[in-house]
Amino acid sequence: MSIYKQRLGAAFLLAITLKFENYLNNINILQFFSNKPRVEL
Repeated sequence: MSIYKQRLGAAFLLAITLKFENYLNNINILQFFSNKPRVEL
């Protein structure tokens, strides 16, 4: 039973990680910043 729970937990974490990476790719942070007016510091 514990091995089953470990595998289930690992699969759950992997799914969350992949979904989060997909989310960041869809946002496309570089494009977001390039669309803003540039401010020279």
